[in-house]
Formats: sequence, structure tokens, C-alpha cells
Amino acid sequence: MARRPSNEILYETFQDFLNLCLIQNRSLLWPDREFWTLENLRTLKKNLIEAPIFGHDLSFEEKLEKQMTGLSSDAWGIIGVIGQ
Repeated sequence: MARRPSNEILYETFQDFLNLCLIQNRSLLWPDREFWTLENLRTLKKNLIEAPIFGHDLSFEEKLEKQMTGLSSDAWGIIGVIGQ
């Protein structure tokens, strides 16, 4: 596959994501924390994918907050928000 010099930052970022998140279970934003565990991913799958909130009554943020209620800061860290 050809590499485009103008996309080098994208290649480096993906390599960082691969190494930190998928191989080491860490985060790009908080590399000293371990977020990407099977338990956390299963919890997110259960709360987000298996329990969608449909309709136009709530905004995206309101739906997300409702689905994430009671979850750990590690679960929030996976979606890029910490300290909830």
C-alpha cells in the first residue's frame, strides 16, 4: 500500500492508537490509565449498543449521559470523557 507523505501524522496516530489502546489497553488521552479492558468494553456494548435510545426527545449528549449513568470513569475514558 502506498504511503502519502501528507498523511504521515495520521499513520503515526493510528500506530499510537494500535500500540496504546489495542495492544496495551491504554488511552491516547491518558496513557497511564488502563481503559480498554474486556469488562469495560462489554459494559459499554451492553449500555450503548444493546440498549439504544431512539427518538428526538433527547439530544445526543442527553442520551449518552443516560446510557452511561452509573458507569465507571474507565468506561467514560473509552469514549473520551473522564471525570463524569
